[in-house]
Amino acid sequence: MKPYAKATASCRGLHEKTFSVLLINILKLQNGGVIMSSYQFFASNKPLKEVTNPYIKLLSINDMIANNMEIPHLLLKTSKDRDEKIVLQCDSEEHLDEIEIMNENSIPVGYLKKYTNKKYISSLTWRYTDKRAEELLQYIKEQFRDVDEIELWDTWIDEKIEEPIIRELNIQDLTVQLIKESVGKGYYEKPSCLKITIKKLLSDCHK
Repeated sequence: MKPYAKATASCRGLHEKTFSVLLINILKLQNGGVIMSSYQFFASNKPLKEVTNPYIKLLSINDMIANNMEIPHLLLKTSKDRDEKIVLQCDSEEHLDEIEIMNENSIPVGYLKKYTNKKYISSLTWRYTDKRAEELLQYIKEQFRDVDEIELWDTWIDEKIEEPIIRELNIQDLTVQLIKESVGKGYYEKPSCLKITIKKLLSDCHK
């Protein structure tokens, strides 16, 4: 059982109400290797709608310098372009964890293909609350206007690939409780997937 954690560091600038954290995807500051961490994603055969966090803003090192913000030592040591947007600015830690769903392009395809054969991958970044789970439920329902099946995965980025637990269900049976059990527990046990469809399942035909 692995606790979820975000590799972040905080700093404060001139404005006390401004909270900044290093970009969660700190692979950008690494020269190579894989960071072991929780990774949740959607898989589908058509692109899903992206959702951005309205409370955050991306900054570069030069942006921070221009705003007289204190810069963590880790950032100063990096050889990355100082105009690259690698810092998240947010008004509070709570708002930092609002739902974000983005088309994936940074996770190796070889890793993802061990779990799914779907063409399109969308990363899910959030921290569970009942309100956000309800928002996620409504989001998933809306996507079925364009797709007939969506996979929602909870994995751990690691060299070891475990046999996943896969649960198939109709979109009508998806609930906030199932979302919580699948991607909102707050800890990781083993790979799991909710395979959600609008098709009538074989198990339903026998009811």
